[in-house]
Formats: sequence, structure tokens, C-alpha cells
Amino acid sequence: MRELGVGLLGCGTVGTGVIRLLNDAGLAERVGAALSVRAVVVRDLERDRDPVVPVDCLTDDLHRVIDAPDIDIVVEVMGGIDPAHGAIEKALSNGKQVVTANKALLALHGDSLFALAQKNSADLLFEASAAGGVPVVRALRESLASDRVVSIHGIINGTSNYVLTRMETLGESLDDAVTKAQEAGYAEADPSFDVGGQDAAQKLQVLSALAFGLSMSTEVQRVQGIDSIQPADFTHAASFGYRIKPLAVARGGENAVESWVGPALVPMNHVLAGVNDVFNACYLKSEAVGPLLFYGQGAGMMPTAMSVVSDVIEAGRKLAAGAPGGSLPAVQSEAVADSSSSEPQSVQEQPWYLRLCCRDQPGVLGRVAATLGGHGVSINKLVQKNAADASSAEVVILTHVAGTDSVRAAVAEIDNTADTTQPTLIMPVEDPA
Repeated sequence: MRELGVGLLGCGTVGTGVIRLLNDAGLAERVGAALSVRAVVVRDLERDRDPVVPVDCLTDDLHRVIDAPDIDIVVEVMGGIDPAHGAIEKALSNGKQVVTANKALLALHGDSLFALAQKNSADLLFEASAAGGVPVVRALRESLASDRVVSIHGIINGTSNYVLTRMETLGESLDDAVTKAQEAGYAEADPSFDVGGQDAAQKLQVLSALAFGLSMSTEVQRVQGIDSIQPADFTHAASFGYRIKPLAVARGGENAVESWVGPALVPMNHVLAGVNDVFNACYLKSEAVGPLLFYGQGAGMMPTAMSVVSDVIEAGRKLAAGAPGGSLPAVQSEAVADSSSSEPQSVQEQPWYLRLCCRDQPGVLGRVAATLGGHGVSINKLVQKNAADASSAEVVILTHVAGTDSVRAAVAEIDNTADTTQPTLIMPVEDPA
């Protein structure tokens, strides 16, 4: 049986899991060739590692993998932009099959890397880049290739979901919940990339490229973090019949795609409302099939490693069959080819949740309501509670259906007056029917 050489760039948590799975002798029958780990590039050769890592394969020389003739498949799990970008470029230029979990790199350089892969009849595979162990990338790239995706609603950042779950169920503050996430190994020492929504936005760029034929560098139009959420917001949301979830949404329109990331109110009876802790979910809707749900662990050693190795198996099968190449994520749609340069658009109208901290004075609520009405935003429900400061009141409003631009313009006008004492929290009410 033919033997294929595998080289790893990086050997942290995920890389160790990849090696563990590649040691399964049964993979050879599934691939049609044996997979042999021949080189593992690491920064620190002296660091203690899991016994599963072959010490004799460790090296700090990138060229031992990207230029070596005995390496057929390159697995990039080092993360970051550099030196990963240059290493993948060189590996593809050498005609090697490449597997990556690097959503940040794909969001920034994905288009050029896929063009390079095509030029050299190589594959660039990326199942683990968007939702860890949840196989939504392959579903969009292959299973739904004959269908037209209408919308994506995802909970694709486990850290944010874990933090919001603790805030809701235990009443913890944001800071306390983030600390618990760090202690559990779910959040980095600097959690801002997760809490601020940037991680989910990069993953949404990858998914939107697959679903709608966008350039992979098309940035998400609106990114809002969860850092303004307070424990009381969960109580207010529940009284209206909703739960707060960290969503990543992309929705196809006539000639554009609307995309955003941020906390949103989801109906309690919707399946996404039950996705808790570090679990991920992608709720897709397409024209032919209708709704589809992909649910599972979005991070962690073995779930992510499983997705990486599934790509290694695909690459190995193609090499064993003598037919590498052809892994382009999607054919770009001419209708949305210019979306990367378009202004954010309010494609969807929906209800909105507003939490205002208002001065407790006569006439304030009347002026707030008049300003909202002046922008075409009508109030559905309103709750007023005393704030900790006796001179102010917390006002929570659930609006009727309104456009993004109208709501944000109204809130900007309200916050620009002396009637509010801090910025108003805005969250959409999203019902992924």
C-alpha cells in the first residue's frame, strides 16, 4: 500500500490531537494509503510534550515540511498570520496538499491562497476553520452545492456562548463569567477577540464565502461584542419570551448579502435558544431542503482535531486516486462580487430590544418615544425600573418591526441628549424561522 507523508506546522493542543487520530491504524483502509507523520515543526524543541508526539520528528525548521519531497500533506495548526501565511503559500507552490484550521488567515488571504492552490493543482482544505468539530464547511461545500442557501444563523464562538450561559443561569457578571471561562480553558488570557465578536466574524466570512459565493475577504458589515450585556438583560428578555444568544448571521438578498455578529434575542421555542455553554450550532436555510441544523462541540482538542483529520483523509484519498486539486470553496457570484466594497445594508426589518438609562425626570419618556416615532420606530412593550442611582431609571423597550438604520439613527439621537446617562444597548430580535 502506498504511504503518504504528513507534516505538521505546530503541535499545540489541536496538533497533539491530530497526531493522536493519525495513529489510528484503521485510517489506511479509509484513505487507500497509509498516513505517516514524518515531521512536526515547533517553536520550542525542549518543551515537554504528550507521549503521543514522535520526538524524533520534531524540528524548528519550516522547510523540513514545506519543501521536503517526503511530505505530501501539510497540516497547519500553528495559528496566526505569520509565519503561517508564507508557509502555506510555499507549500501550495510546491504542489502539496494543505489542511488548515486558520480562520484568521483565510479571512485575510483566503482568495489568493485558493487561487494559488488551483494554479498548482493542489488542495487547500479548511473544515476546522469555522465551527471546530461541527461539519458545516463540508456540508456547504459539497452537500448543499446543488441548493441555494438563503440564510445562516450560527452560534460559532463557544467562549461567548459559555459566558452568556453563566450570566443567565448563575447571575454572574460578565467579568466573573469570563474568568470562569479562562479557568476552564475556554478563553484566552486576552479574551477580547472572543468577547468582542471578531472571532465569530472571521468564521462567518468563511461560511458566507461558501454559502453565497462571496470573496472570502468580504468583511462582516456589523460586529458587536457581548461586553455591554448585564445579568438584568436576561430577565428582561425572558419576560418578553426570549433568550440572549451570541449570533453570527448572513442573509442573502436580491443583489447583496447582509451579515452581522452580535448578541440577539432568540425566541425561547427556537432550537438555537437551547444551545448552551461551549457548544456551537449552525442553523441553515436553503431553498430546496429548508432548515438544517448542525450542532456539536465547536472547540477543544479532539473535536477540532477530528475536523482537521477528516480533511487529511480527503486529501489522502485524492492523492491515492491520482486526482488532487479542485477544492475551491465556491464559484463567486457576479451578483454579489462587489459586496466587499458596499456599504452595510438594512436588508432585514425586525423587532429590537433597547435598554436605556434615562434621567428620572418628567417628560423624558415622552421625548424618547417621540424620537423613536420620528424615525419610524414604534414601541411594542416598555418596562421601567429604578436604577441603582436614584436620579435615573432603567427603561427597556421592545419595538415593533423596524430597519437597522432607523433604530440606530433614533438611538444615536437619543443618546446625544441629556436624557440618557450612558449609551443605549441595542440588540435585534432574531427569529430564524
